[in-house]
Amino acid sequence: MKFFILYMITFMALEVFSSSSIEKDKEKIESSYHPQIKYKTIETGFSFSYCQFQKIEITGKDPISFKERKININMYHSIRNVNKKAVIVLPPTGGVNVLDRGYANELCKNDITAAVISDWDYQNEMSLNFDMHNKGALRALAATRHAVELLNSLNYHSIGLLGTSIGAVTGTLAIGFETRISAVALIVGGASFADIVANSDEKGALKLRKERMNLYKLKNLSEYATAARANIWVNPAAYLNHLSADIEALIITADSDTTVLTKYQLDLLKIFTSPKQIPLSGGHRKAILDSFIYKRKEIVQFFRDSLK
Repeated sequence: MKFFILYMITFMALEVFSSSSIEKDKEKIESSYHPQIKYKTIETGFSFSYCQFQKIEITGKDPISFKERKININMYHSIRNVNKKAVIVLPPTGGVNVLDRGYANELCKNDITAAVISDWDYQNEMSLNFDMHNKGALRALAATRHAVELLNSLNYHSIGLLGTSIGAVTGTLAIGFETRISAVALIVGGASFADIVANSDEKGALKLRKERMNLYKLKNLSEYATAARANIWVNPAAYLNHLSADIEALIITADSDTTVLTKYQLDLLKIFTSPKQIPLSGGHRKAILDSFIYKRKEIVQFFRDSLK
């Protein structure tokens, strides 16, 4: 039985990485997306930086079930309302935190609207089946693209994206399909989704790895990585060959990261024409914190310069 499982894993891996399969996967992803949305404001107020705060609920089609689902967006608008620039903020694992709200306020103070994707239906579905990662990626991608639809409907046509950790992985996937995003800042992210899942020491990823290795009788990390590559067919790295030279990119890397391995972060530098890099020392959590404490003004200035 074990031999059969490994044989199927190897066969599937060869199929997943063929060029024809990549094209089919791209078509499958694109066909799962439905751009039509409805939205309504469910809360208004002011943030601690005296930005106009607006919680918006988007209703759009789920890319898996094709049923309606809700997406919550927290908008931070400058009270000066002097331009129509916006940045979508994609939080790390665990959802919106004080750092995401801090970035939103910093952007807003610099007259850039921040649209923080707070949550969406089916976001936290868990399964030992590797396909949960494909479903999760498609849902995160659709949520990001629905945020773009919202911003376009509000007459924002200069749109950037700020992603941290898994938010940066989603951001990398998004720019492979969403040409309306013209600038990205990616903090300790990567494009090799299956490899990130297989090798991460994030608590949830470790738990899934242990349970899957026991279930599928995989004896080591190499076999687990092979299984992940075979079954996680959503591969952001495969959809980026058409990127415009005009897209601006800021890549923030950590030199000792074991959650999203440093080598996957450095791979992002090869994707863009002239990316800017901020190299940081330490691991995943330290780099996320240091990015905010020491580099957030530089990140915001990047968007001020890049969004036209």
